[in-house]
Amino acid sequence: MKKIIIASILSLAINTAFAQFDWGVKIGGGSANLGGGSNTGFDLSFGAFAKVELKDRFGIQFDALYSIKGASQDVDVLDSLTFETKKSSRTYKFTYVEIPIQVYFPFSEHLHLLVGLNFASVSSGQYQDEGSSKWVDIPGIEASMGIVGGLKYETATGWDFNFRYMTADGVDLSGKASTLQFTIGKFINW
Repeated sequence: MKKIIIASILSLAINTAFAQFDWGVKIGGGSANLGGGSNTGFDLSFGAFAKVELKDRFGIQFDALYSIKGASQDVDVLDSLTFETKKSSRTYKFTYVEIPIQVYFPFSEHLHLLVGLNFASVSSGQYQDEGSSKWVDIPGIEASMGIVGGLKYETATGWDFNFRYMTADGVDLSGKASTLQFTIGKFINW
């Protein structure tokens, strides 16, 4: 069994070495949900991507994205003078490093299906209460692997458009996120 696994990995490595390799830069945005009853917020991402075409427009795409995700949550606040509960809002802001690794399958010459895993890490998280100008750090934030699925449209002139759904596992409002994202990439060939 070990020999079969090693032979498979070596075969994939050799095929990848002789496959078509392209890379480029990417920017995007979309809507994000951070769990825990949060309202839908925003997602802004930028970074780089690479693709390895293995056979007949079938291949693997790797992204490395720095993402800023934000959302708000409606919270109940007790007024200390009147002892009445009032509705308020809390705004959240997180920065992620995300590495989606996706396999793409062709529908046509330019349109592909994307399916894969999203390896995510949260580098910082903060919240701000309504009426306050102070951002408060959120301790113990972390995210881990999620999933990716969507569509990829690649033009003959080197533009790459992705519309995808991505998740990152974690604790609500402290790392967990689901994102509906649209990105535009440009291949850079030397």
